Amino acid sequence: MSSTITNGQSLTVPVPTGEYIAVSAISGTYSLAIVQGANIGALATNATGSAIYGPYTPGNVVRVSVSAGGLVDFEVGVTPTLDFRPTTTRGIPVAVSETITASDLEQILDVSAAATITIPTDAILGISATDRVTVGAYQMTAGAVAWAAGAGVSPLRGTAPTAAQHLVTGLVHVGSNEWAYL
Repeated sequence: MSSTITNGQSLTVPVPTGEYIAVSAISGTYSLAIVQGANIGALATNATGSAIYGPYTPGNVVRVSVSAGGLVDFEVGVTPTLDFRPTTTRGIPVAVSETITASDLEQILDVSAAATITIPTDAILGISATDRVTVGAYQMTAGAVAWAAGAGVSPLRGTAPTAAQHLVTGLVHVGSNEWAYL
């Protein structure tokens, strides 16, 4: 079973003799280095996508790190497979206008008053141009929910939905600093 690290975290992982470590940047980038055992040094720096490293010799310990706002999935084993599944969607309360953060991605914001939700740049969210991530908002009251492109973000693609109580709206990331209505 795979593990995840997020938002600038680092983790030291012992890799048993003859086994491998599979790493995948779900968002952002990762770095990987052998910090104990044979061949101490960097294996990958500012890497995107997925890779498998190994097999390892006795006593190897690897440090996995993720960029700020990023999410990395990894697994150690003889034949490691990455089985990342996003965390369960949860309602994130919003009572005033706000700018989303990386932790809001793949979640639903519960908006309890009129609010404008602003989308910042990919760099702030720790995502790449090809990442397909979403963010949604549930309009709990009659107060309208509006989406806005922040500085450096292309105008939102598509047609904004008509605001209505109990409406769920959202955006999907479709390119470099580019979002479209769901």
